[in-house]
Amino acid sequence: MAFFDAATLAQLTGFLAAKGKNFRTLYAPQSSLADLRQWPVILIGAFDNDWTLRLTRPLRYSFQRDAAFNIASIRDERNPPETDGTWTGGLHTWT
Repeated sequence: MAFFDAATLAQLTGFLAAKGKNFRTLYAPQSSLADLRQWPVILIGAFDNDWTLRLTRPLRYSFQRDAAFNIASIRDERNPPETDGTWTGGLHTWT
């Protein structure tokens, strides 16, 4: 698990517990679509979470990666050549 994913999970579980909310934590590779349909879902991670990639692909904004240049970005389907942000090696640039 990536450090930032773990930090996000820790913050979310602390927040939900403080609000008295019940929650379950599932590992993406062991989760099915039926699991995701049972309750509201918060997906953590982008390229390391297959469900995030699958479920955001048909949306207006989705994740894409240029493996040749090790660049990741958020693609706007209404403006395909444009991206709303790129990041490399943990550095983020949002426009």
